[in-house]
Amino acid sequence: MNDFFILSRYQIDINMKEKIWFSEQQKIRQVWKWVLLLIAIGIPIVLILKDVIQQVMHGIPAGDDPVENSELLIVFGIVTGLLFILVILFARVKLDTTITEKEIGVRYYPFRKSFRFFRWEDVETAEVKSYQPFLRGGWGMRKKWSWGLSSGISDLRLGIFNKKNILYIAGGYVLQLKFKDGTVLILGTQKKNELELALMKIKQIQKENQFK
Repeated sequence: MNDFFILSRYQIDINMKEKIWFSEQQKIRQVWKWVLLLIAIGIPIVLILKDVIQQVMHGIPAGDDPVENSELLIVFGIVTGLLFILVILFARVKLDTTITEKEIGVRYYPFRKSFRFFRWEDVETAEVKSYQPFLRGGWGMRKKWSWGLSSGISDLRLGIFNKKNILYIAGGYVLQLKFKDGTVLILGTQKKNELELALMKIKQIQKENQFK
């Protein structure tokens, strides 16, 4: 389970024959996030554009050690292009979560184009919890590492291991999955009630299967 963003248990599409008890797709829609992004992007563009106008259009050297006009225009083009790509990437980010009787499917697009699946039989606990991003490190995709011993099926290793993976966009709530090997996966959600209902159904199905 360690480094599950690199090593996948399952590299298959969702089996549509399985009933999906929960499905959610989250995108970055908060206005204040877009405002902050545009401000952060606008400042360097405006500063470089000011130098371009001053030096290229008015012939006044920009700074104490000005570069050639061609170099200044190249820098402006590169910076503008990279920031434009950042905006496109920001707009395309989405977190997809699906829950079936057998597994949890996760996709954090465009960083991962296909779903990654985790079986319920590998999950020790699953619970919906409140989440405060300002106090927990913010938004996006994050990893937390720990130092110590890691035991596998046939080995015992000492080192730094990926113990907690967080995928959060918005919502104020998360699904926290603790796996039997100690790894934790935290998924943001904006459908708290629907998610809790799905977990109740999954737990009920698991109990019924134990007595079959």
